[in-house]
Amino acid sequence: MFMKKFRKVVPILTHSIMDKIKIKIVSKHIICGHGTTEIRCYQPAKYMKSIGWDVVLGQLYHIVPNGENVIIVHRVLMDDYTRLFLQYAKLSGSLLIYDTDDLIFNRTGVKDLDTARDWYRRNVDLYATAVSYCDLVSVSTLRLKSHARELNSEVNVIRNALSEKYLYDAEIVYDYRQSKPASSITIGYMSGSRSHDCDFAVVESALFRILDERPDVRLVIYGELDFSRELLKYGEQFEHRNFVEYEKYPYVFQDVDINIIPLRIDSEFCQSKSEIKYIEAAACGVPSIASPTQVHKEVITHGENGLLSDDHEWYEQLIQYIDDGNLRLLNGVNAREHIQNKYSPEVRASDWSNLIESYLDRTSLISISPHVRLYLIILKARMLMMIARRKTRAYLSACKKMLLQSSLVS
Repeated sequence: MFMKKFRKVVPILTHSIMDKIKIKIVSKHIICGHGTTEIRCYQPAKYMKSIGWDVVLGQLYHIVPNGENVIIVHRVLMDDYTRLFLQYAKLSGSLLIYDTDDLIFNRTGVKDLDTARDWYRRNVDLYATAVSYCDLVSVSTLRLKSHARELNSEVNVIRNALSEKYLYDAEIVYDYRQSKPASSITIGYMSGSRSHDCDFAVVESALFRILDERPDVRLVIYGELDFSRELLKYGEQFEHRNFVEYEKYPYVFQDVDINIIPLRIDSEFCQSKSEIKYIEAAACGVPSIASPTQVHKEVITHGENGLLSDDHEWYEQLIQYIDDGNLRLLNGVNAREHIQNKYSPEVRASDWSNLIESYLDRTSLISISPHVRLYLIILKARMLMMIARRKTRAYLSACKKMLLQSSLVS
């Protein structure tokens, strides 16, 4: 069975040591079952819990530090509340790890982002300040590491991975695909969020040509995307499906034969992105054609476990997979075998465990002077007041919305 291949022995500390270490993973965003918080918060917490670590999750603006030895802060920016939170944690002796899987802290990285991600352009310096303030940084790619080291000398790469449930569902999808009758060929583009318009533009003209020339080829786009309305003229050859919850995400690959990952290779933001879209498809045995960003060149061997395509090569690479079913199937099998060895939950549990273990000497209790203790009380009081104000504003906003709705009904 596929899942059994993922079972690896993970070296762990003695439980007596683990029981003394409290870890908290905190995100600026609500930690939910999809997107970056699923990959970089929820899954790592589950990995570490599975081997004995005491890990809790929380949203930044609703909690205060509470004696944790290690606090991992995910994609936070140095606003007023975050400054209090990080200062309190550091003065209390917590090891602060900044975690991100996107280049949101570098001006070069955010300057070419589309309007959907304008938030990062406006707040890039606040993200950079948070990165530099923490004791160390964890990122998902080597390219990100090189940028993060401009702000913090302690940077570690922990690549994205897939959850045990995702891999279980991916095995079901893979088995289904083996018996699926070969009729048409489906190209799948997984957009997800409203931030990939410029990326999709890289491949759009090639897709138009393919759909014109090959009536046996379909294109399916998943998630939010401002695609050309001209695609609608292809009728049953084109389909746009809504956002899919992550727990059901593997099943989108049931009917996908070719996964495409176009990215702007002249964008430093795109060059720093992880290989997550490759491994999500690979787990289901679906081969990918990807733009040759640094990470894609690291993980994809052209013609063996996928194809790499420069901007002007998309038509040729798509035709190669469309016309050569054996190559397509072989690359899908090879991609699946590739991620079995490198992207399992057990491997990532070991990565996180080794990282924390290597810095355990920094998490020892420190002697806190009476003056610092008093200052910590003041910091905590200020944080609790800010939390209370935020909750009050949210409550009043909800009441206002309810009153407005009731007035419209009446």
